[in-house]
Amino acid sequence: MIIIYHNNRCSKSRHCLDLLKESKSDYKIIEYLKDELSTYAIKDIINKLEGNIKDVIRVNEKEIKGLKVDLENKDAIVDMISMYKICLQRPIIYVNKKYVICRPPEKVLQFIKK
Repeated sequence: MIIIYHNNRCSKSRHCLDLLKESKSDYKIIEYLKDELSTYAIKDIINKLEGNIKDVIRVNEKEIKGLKVDLENKDAIVDMISMYKICLQRPIIYVNKKYVICRPPEKVLQFIKK
């Protein structure tokens, strides 16, 4: 099963979700802006993220514009996302015991069973 951390207001997140729906894969949606996103869940994302952890932050969000955050420091990233969930990059999927930022959204296709 694929878990997608989804923001319905994001076109890339909607596109990724559409690809999952079209594939008829098993998936679960976590709307992280509406649902609870615990510190434990954020730490899990950071610790199991495929790629560079600094990519998990949307640095151009107005809520955090101008804030200085060490994007190499896991604790600083966890604190930032805990305070400003909107700055979590999207879409993120959890598959094969790792988290993947699906940018571009078509990246999800490599994890869909054919």
